[in-house]
Amino acid sequence: MEAVFAELAADLAPVYRRRDLRANGVFYLRGLLMPGVVGSCWSIAEAVGLDRPYRLHHLLERARWEEDAARDVVRAAGPPNFSITIGRITVLLK
Repeated sequence: MEAVFAELAADLAPVYRRRDLRANGVFYLRGLLMPGVVGSCWSIAEAVGLDRPYRLHHLLERARWEEDAARDVVRAAGPPNFSITIGRITVLLK
């Protein structure tokens, strides 16, 4: 599973314009994919080992990144009947 996640994170790298946003995006994605984690920034931050959710808040509220491109990468990599929310976009894969 870790190899699949690393490949997905590498595919998403061009979506983010800065290295810090890329790291935050990887934290966010890792938290979303963890079983039993509620979709709030606080629970995701705790699950991935961050003290506070401010990095994730910045990613979702103020950072500039290509949400549509991220959706396309996740859509191409996701298994059937899978949904994920990235920023303000929810992708349902069938």
